[in-house]
Amino acid sequence: MSMPLKTICLFVCAQLLIGVAGAATDSYSEIGTRDDLVLRVGVNDDMKTRNYLRLLDKWTMATLDPVYDTVAKFEKETEEPLPYIVLGVDADDSGVFDLDEYGTFEKESLPREVTAYYDLNDVYFHDGLQVTMDDLLFSYHLWALYPRHHELDVLKNLNNMPGTNYSLDRWLNVWPVEGVWGTGIPAGSNESLTFALHFSLQADFWAFTKTTLGGLKLVPRHLWEGTGKVCVDAQNGMCLSWREGIHDPFGYAYDPQTHNGVSMWNPGAFRFNLSEYWDLEDDFIVGTGPFTFVKWTPGVTVRLDKFEDYKGDALACEKEGEPPVCQGNFYSYMHQPYIDGILFKIYKSQNSLVFALQAGEIDYIALSVPPHMVPELVDDPNVTLEMAPSKGFGYLGYNMRKSPFGYPDNDPTKGDDGFWLRQAIAHIINKSYFQTNLLQNFGLIGDQPVSPAWLEWFNASVIKYDLDWYSAEQILDDHYTVGGWGLGHGPSGYRNLPTIGDGRFEILCPSASYDPILAQACSMIASGMRSVGLNASANLLAFGEVVEKLANRDVDMWVLESFIWTPPPDYYYSFFFSGMGRAGRNYAGFNNETLDDIMVRSRAEMNPSDQAELIKYASGVLARALPYDALFFRTNIEAYRHDRYINWTMGPASSLYQKSFWSWIGIHPPVQVQIELVFPNGTVVRENETLMFEVLVTDPFHGQVDGALVTLTCSPAGPDIHPDGGWTVNGSLGPISFEAPEVDSDTYFTVNASAEFWETVGYDEERVKVLDPDSEPPLPFESLMLLSIVIILIITLIIAVLLLKRKRPKEESEEENDL
Repeated sequence: MSMPLKTICLFVCAQLLIGVAGAATDSYSEIGTRDDLVLRVGVNDDMKTRNYLRLLDKWTMATLDPVYDTVAKFEKETEEPLPYIVLGVDADDSGVFDLDEYGTFEKESLPREVTAYYDLNDVYFHDGLQVTMDDLLFSYHLWALYPRHHELDVLKNLNNMPGTNYSLDRWLNVWPVEGVWGTGIPAGSNESLTFALHFSLQADFWAFTKTTLGGLKLVPRHLWEGTGKVCVDAQNGMCLSWREGIHDPFGYAYDPQTHNGVSMWNPGAFRFNLSEYWDLEDDFIVGTGPFTFVKWTPGVTVRLDKFEDYKGDALACEKEGEPPVCQGNFYSYMHQPYIDGILFKIYKSQNSLVFALQAGEIDYIALSVPPHMVPELVDDPNVTLEMAPSKGFGYLGYNMRKSPFGYPDNDPTKGDDGFWLRQAIAHIINKSYFQTNLLQNFGLIGDQPVSPAWLEWFNASVIKYDLDWYSAEQILDDHYTVGGWGLGHGPSGYRNLPTIGDGRFEILCPSASYDPILAQACSMIASGMRSVGLNASANLLAFGEVVEKLANRDVDMWVLESFIWTPPPDYYYSFFFSGMGRAGRNYAGFNNETLDDIMVRSRAEMNPSDQAELIKYASGVLARALPYDALFFRTNIEAYRHDRYINWTMGPASSLYQKSFWSWIGIHPPVQVQIELVFPNGTVVRENETLMFEVLVTDPFHGQVDGALVTLTCSPAGPDIHPDGGWTVNGSLGPISFEAPEVDSDTYFTVNASAEFWETVGYDEERVKVLDPDSEPPLPFESLMLLSIVIILIITLIIAVLLLKRKRPKEESEEENDL
């Protein structure tokens, strides 16, 4: 059966159009989808609050940290500061921010007087508002009120030591100053968003650059002050529509007229105790970080999405662009996340997390996997295990605010009723069993609150307590027989202790489903205490309950594992300085004048070796006093599916995720990067003329790849290509100029391109024809295509006419026969 003429014509035309379209789009054909580029994180506990001011546990921190951003970034290996929002300091005190000061954060002279330079251009809150200098200064004044922070004490009167008037006037020694940019403000910048702040330190502080200056987390002033408001419709950084009055009035922490805090005597002064307990809704969680908060379904999931306006992708930075913003290869370390979101999925036990990973339900387990599951995971071809010595420690803690565990009536001047009790208990703890049986040798025996992972601060000579039941009994017999206590055993069969007699007391511990190692260690300690006549019981609770009771100081003893990401001079002050006992992280309520003096001196010590000696001395004091009895140093074992994501970075907390900014923005699917040379005007050019082109870099899902290093060469040599490489921005590099050289005859040159993106390299090449002056100019590519279409259409029309002529005589003949 013959095909009708009309169908033939339509088919030919359709094929022509398909051919033309295919020529333009073949390299972009769909081979995948980005819908599944969400990191699925398995956790065994939920976040406790949406309120970032109420951070008490590592799970809330792990969820909210990617939402809030610091003003500086820190190098992966050395933790040295990298320019981000804060660009550097006036290192020579010239009053001018010079080009060579970009990325410089240390001063040799006048170290207590620091002028830092900032650029807030292209920095937005998640509700669309432009971040301003007032937001930055508000963030300083808000965090200064945070009772568990001490990084801003150095900006308070007398370093916030006894006698300070900070609690009255809330003055911080940071204020705006006239900033002079030696190289000029970067092109296209809003001058009001480029400014300088001066810091006047009230004492030497070894961590000023990393914590006080670079570690500041930005929070929106418009959301937290007064009754608060959030923008529901923003355009170009300005709010067109607000949702106002979203909480009770908190007051005001910062006065933009005087650039200082609002005195506590002011009726409108900020009341931190109210703000800390605000129960935010999902859409009020507003930061500037690489991910936005989407939804919390308590007990089930938490979802974060990539922030499309994150500064890592907003700045336009050419290879030889305007200083100082473009210096230091900003895009070699800053870019958009490669994933589209993070989904936290909550499981009830560590074993179920491992099974979920193997089944492909999750991509990463956000805690150390059980040692007994390691052999099975090692044999899984889709799973990678990363091991690192934890910088934290498992420990037994005592509430020293009360007898018999510490000070009578929380008064250290009345003595320490619990000193010998803590010494005795130290001798009934079988730490060797914890190491060999519970940890299965994935860890070390604990003896101080500093992990060997902090090698320069670790004190190898502290006092150690051997398992010795006889010594435990002897200590208890010798020291609890005064004033009517402990003359043998009470009627219950347990020893009488100060204040509580033979009454039962509790050791709070996380449940076995949360951490079987901590739970079993806790139960063993309680059992050992009962065997020497101490009426102790292990109370296994949900992790969140233990943390909340600790925060409220509603505890006798407890077993937990610390989560550490800052060096010992920092966390020792948080954990053991007496001033942090009322509302800070000194949960033990430890109060020791000798240690307080060491802590103050260690924070002010700028010489690393002298500082290390002070910390080692402090470790000796703590090993003797035992407010915390370190039980073990765990080897952190983390597992992820490398068939889903690669390029993880171990963060400062010995974790691939927790406090690991580089993992948040760096992980990506294990795919080959793709590069394409695009010549919009064809690949033919006359000598001494310029041909423009660009480089596109994508992944197989056709998502743009930012931060790929592009290298361009030409063979044979001769043409000048400018620039000859650089970092991709928004997935492209260009425009690039090909300067055609003089040639004796028509000559072909090959432009070679490579794009290096983490572990993968993509290649492309294109031949360019350079014409000598006597050659006829070629028809443009578009003209050739149009001419081809016209010729084909003419041929098609001729064929159609011939077919019609053949058909017409036949039809006339059939009509005659009918007559």
